[in-house]
Amino acid sequence: MWTYVTPKTPVTEAGNRRELLELLERMPREYPFGKVLYPDDTVVPPPRSNTPDRARVIFGLVGARPILIPSKGQARTIRLGPGDVLWLHPRVWHLGSRDVACTTLQLTFDPDYTSGQVKQWRAAPGTRPQELVRLNYYTHAHINGTADRIVQTLNDLAFLAGRRGAEASLLRALIRMVRQEMAVPPSKEGKARSTWQALCDYAREHFHEPINRDSVARAFGLHPNHVSRLFRQQGGQRFSAYLTGLRMEHAAALQQRRHLTVKELAAHCGFRDERYFIRVFRRHHGTTPGRYGRGT
Repeated sequence: MWTYVTPKTPVTEAGNRRELLELLERMPREYPFGKVLYPDDTVVPPPRSNTPDRARVIFGLVGARPILIPSKGQARTIRLGPGDVLWLHPRVWHLGSRDVACTTLQLTFDPDYTSGQVKQWRAAPGTRPQELVRLNYYTHAHINGTADRIVQTLNDLAFLAGRRGAEASLLRALIRMVRQEMAVPPSKEGKARSTWQALCDYAREHFHEPINRDSVARAFGLHPNHVSRLFRQQGGQRFSAYLTGLRMEHAAALQQRRHLTVKELAAHCGFRDERYFIRVFRRHHGTTPGRYGRGT
């Protein structure tokens, strides 16, 4: 059974890095990666689903987490157990259940860094599981060229079902390279940037929910003013501007492919007020959601 030290906050710390390096070293030996699942883009994402804008992979470690994914024109629930892998192509949604005790590892491949995140859900008898452990670590540079080509190959395989077969070898090689990148100790200046990256990732995963600066600060055990400082210093913008940008980017991408109603689109992007959503959308994209992507 995997065990983890619970960090005080879900940001980069020495203990987080050490735990994650140990996990990455053990995984290729202890897991065969026999089942690799690839959601496709054939189903409209349901409300509350997560639609990443960067490639990511989720490994089942303990238990079996139910995850709703699009596959061959319908939404179906898979159970991600130990040794199972879910490869998520950018812009392909998934919706994980929070009702089952389990542990997963997620690697996210950003143009500027690679992040590793362990999530663990536990529950006392008769209660709903809660996320008790959140372990994050971030590299301070993009993965090397060979690892990047592996990520692109796995992205391609997501839509080439007849050409699969080497995923396990590719994943083992990718894990080794990610571990090498994460083995490089961060600089003192890098800790603030890693905290900011963790905040950005949290916003990317929860922008469809009614989050704001204060709720995100509470989730990380930080003061709201500190969150504001990090976004100004590291990102050059306010947290609210970053969050709105995420929502508008997702709204535009979703509308180009799906042409949803304004009500549906607003719900997917974390807006409760449709009229306010239309105003924000028009300000960002110069037209209304209904006209966007239709050439009118």
